Amino acid sequence: MRADTVDLRRIFGRDIRYTVPLFQRPYVWNRDDNWSALWEDIRRTVERTEHAAQIGETVAPHFLGAVVFDETPYLSSSLETRQVIDGQQRLTTLQLFLYSARLSAAALNHERSVRLLSQLPPYRMEEYRKALSNPERAVRALRDLGGADGLVDWEVLNRWRDKPDEGKKYFTAYCNRWLAFFGQLHDLSVEHEDGGGMLTGQYRMHPDIGDLVSETYYEGRLEHHTHHRDPHGLTAPAVLAGKAVVWLDLPAAAADPRTAETAQPKYRNEAEAHALELFLRSLRGNSAHPVDLAVLSPYAQQVVALGRRLQGGETRAELRRNGIALAPDPRGVGGGQSAAAGEPDRGGVFTVDSFQGNQSEIVAVSLVRNNIKPPGQGLGFLKAASRMNVLISRAERLLILVGSWDFFRHQVSEVPRDERLYHELRHVAVLVDRLEKMFADGRAIRVAADLTGLDERMRRIGAQRGGHRSATCLFTHRGGERL
Repeated sequence: MRADTVDLRRIFGRDIRYTVPLFQRPYVWNRDDNWSALWEDIRRTVERTEHAAQIGETVAPHFLGAVVFDETPYLSSSLETRQVIDGQQRLTTLQLFLYSARLSAAALNHERSVRLLSQLPPYRMEEYRKALSNPERAVRALRDLGGADGLVDWEVLNRWRDKPDEGKKYFTAYCNRWLAFFGQLHDLSVEHEDGGGMLTGQYRMHPDIGDLVSETYYEGRLEHHTHHRDPHGLTAPAVLAGKAVVWLDLPAAAADPRTAETAQPKYRNEAEAHALELFLRSLRGNSAHPVDLAVLSPYAQQVVALGRRLQGGETRAELRRNGIALAPDPRGVGGGQSAAAGEPDRGGVFTVDSFQGNQSEIVAVSLVRNNIKPPGQGLGFLKAASRMNVLISRAERLLILVGSWDFFRHQVSEVPRDERLYHELRHVAVLVDRLEKMFADGRAIRVAADLTGLDERMRRIGAQRGGHRSATCLFTHRGGERL
């Protein structure tokens, strides 16, 4: 067991799924015994804080009580999960209170309060703190990563091994000071900058892409300084002329089982990879001045599947002749499935996390999810608004979204559009609604995916995987003896 002092922003601001075990759910708070006492604590804390501000003093933080979490196993493609062993009613009530406070501040046009109540802590701050609390364990974990040569700076790890104890203590303290400084800068941006530190002017995306991002994730607050920017400049297919947003549309899995996602061993969608490969091969631009292309997916296994199709030298050369250059890896040579100097067989394919903070002239996004689950239950990892925001905001001139339009419409069909009603899929519903309007206005287009040759491709993949499994069995087992 580890006991820590944490504030609410650190609990609510992290990408963690909190679950309440069944034995806890019958217990509920009531007004007289619980809600009234919490409200009085909040009221007195606000009064003390206001009084301290008037006389130039600081006020001690208020202790809300202990909460107990149990870490539970989770898949690498899913959110980190914690079971709430104690404190579930307190956390639930405080979440509802904070959301109600934000709505009240918005109704009163108190923008600063809205910003403060909307602000999240610095991204993954807790994970960095945890790593620095035991750097030896962090170094061991990095050394044990398999297939991560392009992600780990081995020179730094080797230098750490050779450092004396005093040198390790100094380096850890140095990192902690910079982490604290970054946290202070983050807090200052909330207090002193308009929009809580948010930069409302964007100079990267074509206005149609910018509008889609702005309306979906920023309540329409982005200002576009790219109205002079032409779309992609591609000459084929002809339907792309003047369009900066394209949905490459596959049938829903309910109508065509070939297009369904595969969940084992991890999520991927061979039909999307096949359709995207054919679509990219159909693009035509200026070979003398090729445009950069980055292919993204929220699922690592899909990145591998796409890399197999696009990273080959012949495919890369064909795309280059057609005026499309696979984007180099922002992490440098060997950083991922990317085109880079000395690695002509690499293709510009990335996970959403590895491409965060970067951009490309053309971005194609393979969304992967396509199944027959009921509305609201089939999107999995795509529920994370932060990652979906990154996925659709990396493109400068052309955004290609690959998925089943009917499936996505079905998944959000029961999501309330009223912003006063919280729903974890509301951002996806807004995205779908906005795209539908852009289709109607002619600012975006749906293009039917070409699935020619998909059956043969999937038969070959199935045969290869079957062969690999058989070879593995022969290698590892014969009467219990390793061969």
